[in-house]
Amino acid sequence: MHLLDALLDLVAPHDCLGCGCEGRLLCSPCSRTINTRTQLPCLFCKKASCTVICSQCTATQKLTAMHARADYADLAKKLVHAVKFERKHAGLVYIAELMVQALPEGVYYDIITYIPTVHSRRRERGYDQAEQIALHMAKRLGSTKKSLIVRRGDLRQVGSSRKARLEQLKDVFMVYERPARQDLSILLVDDVVTTGGSILFACQALHQAGYRNISVAVFAQTV
Repeated sequence: MHLLDALLDLVAPHDCLGCGCEGRLLCSPCSRTINTRTQLPCLFCKKASCTVICSQCTATQKLTAMHARADYADLAKKLVHAVKFERKHAGLVYIAELMVQALPEGVYYDIITYIPTVHSRRRERGYDQAEQIALHMAKRLGSTKKSLIVRRGDLRQVGSSRKARLEQLKDVFMVYERPARQDLSILLVDDVVTTGGSILFACQALHQAGYRNISVAVFAQTV
């Protein structure tokens, strides 16, 4: 948490997004009510799957595994909105902790990286929410946070169709740093997944740079 946010918490504490009680942006009881992800179709092929991505698409999309903590609805949606549009940095810590809960126990990631947001959004907010989430998760898991992915251009995709998003993202992501060794495990982090286009092309860029063991973690998946 930023020092300024810590000071603000003392003089003007947040109201809980869930119950409205004063003290924290998300109180412990409300944190436990964040809905776990329901069974949805595979993000890529749309066939029935009990995970974000089915086993067949896991093999074809350059992914080892993909994890999502919640549906993008209700309190989870409020939390993301507070972080992205209300500059409530405290929410980043809660999102990171909730995402850690969605990861399999005992799995270690050498590097935690993220899908960078567009430059104009970063300037508006003063931070990249995905980068901050990755940083908090790395501290929690004892991993190294690295900014491996470079985003070219300033394309915003809000409201675009899946077909348009995929077409727009083809050449957006690049990775210049090659892995120090072939067995490095990567955890790619983002806040919300909608069509999966950003994840698809970010993973391809990592794979082209030589990274082979790539897992993905997102906080919420749109329903």
